Amino acid sequence: MRWFLSGTAAVLLVVISALSYFAYTAQPSSQFLTVFQVLAPSLATILTAVVALMIYASQQATQRLWLDAKQEDEKARLASTIYKEIKSAENAIEKIRAKNVEKIQQYGPNSFSLINETAPPILPYESWTKNKHLFVGALSSEHFDTIDQSFEAAIQAEDCRAWALDLFRYQAQEKARARVDAVNSLTKDLVVERLRASKGYPTVPGILDDGIDNIKAACEKEFYRLTGLPSEIFVPKELFDRAEQALESFKPIINTPAGQALKQLCRIYSA
Repeated sequence: MRWFLSGTAAVLLVVISALSYFAYTAQPSSQFLTVFQVLAPSLATILTAVVALMIYASQQATQRLWLDAKQEDEKARLASTIYKEIKSAENAIEKIRAKNVEKIQQYGPNSFSLINETAPPILPYESWTKNKHLFVGALSSEHFDTIDQSFEAAIQAEDCRAWALDLFRYQAQEKARARVDAVNSLTKDLVVERLRASKGYPTVPGILDDGIDNIKAACEKEFYRLTGLPSEIFVPKELFDRAEQALESFKPIINTPAGQALKQLCRIYSA
């Protein structure tokens, strides 16, 4: 279309030039030529305006084609990114479920959070949530809803993982602070006992100068056993419930018609 407009504009420019030249150089040998000489400038002006409009239309058509091509490239990139994200989420949730089966066999049900700080990243980015409006017409309503529901469940699972990780980090800091305080208190008591022994005062049986280091090491080992090992004591029940709900709600889609439709979009837009 844009080539036709450009070619037509070029032809009209030639016609305008010829009319202008003929109008101003021809001798008025007849009434027709006289009338033509009078009208030629007006016709040239009109044709010039038409050519300008055709050139403008051609430029607009070219710009629209460029924008359409750019939008198709962006859709291809987004479709590929979304497909990779949901596939990665499926793999992560499958690993979490397999690990939970092992834990249930070892510790029993309801004894731990189904998604904890050791879980792999599930959905670090939310490309679907931000761009799903672009695929409303490209996917059937059934496939769109299936993909949307799986992404919503994956987002909830990722929120649970982030929550569990924040709790773990906070508790780790508190445990470290508790261990430091306990060791400092123990060291102070041992120093006092050693000073008492050096002055000949009665001391706690078994605490001698050459045994203080061993006692300190043994106490630190007990502190680590009590405060350093993983614990579910401070995990709120809401995290248990939300994690269980997210894992139950998530449905794999890669090998479903909806997943194949999403994969097909990657090919269509990139073709």
